Amino acid sequence: MFEQIYRRPKVIEKHRYAPLRTEREQYLRHMLEQGYSHSALITAATYMLHIVRILGLHEPRVVYEEEIKRGAEFWADYRGPFRDPGHGHHGSPRSFIKYASAWFRFNGKLALPPDSPFREQTQAFSNALQFDYGLAVATVRGNSSRAPAFLTWL
Repeated sequence: MFEQIYRRPKVIEKHRYAPLRTEREQYLRHMLEQGYSHSALITAATYMLHIVRILGLHEPRVVYEEEIKRGAEFWADYRGPFRDPGHGHHGSPRSFIKYASAWFRFNGKLALPPDSPFREQTQAFSNALQFDYGLAVATVRGNSSRAPAFLTWL
């Protein structure tokens, strides 16, 4: 999969030998099938490497939202050799959370708080968007992720 995204052998090798290769490739393949752009695939692949390193992952495990948030804070302050100077402020904690949450959710490894407000309503909304209206997975995910905030406001 990495050969489809990158051209430089050193970059391909770095991705190939990092932990959770299978899980990262599965998610990138999923993104490709969903029609994500080449630049989105590169960004996701890069973030997944940072996520694995920052969260100290060597094998698949359940990850909690709070752990992702702490990782994002570390990422925001990090200025070491793994920080791509081209990312500048674009390597934001918000992006870190977005990519980590999406990847762990895809792999069934994102732990949601059991007392999440409007869980049943959000699930019903997601199912309706996907099965009744036939919307794309990315669209369903995006709209569903905003539903609890909307319902809280309402």
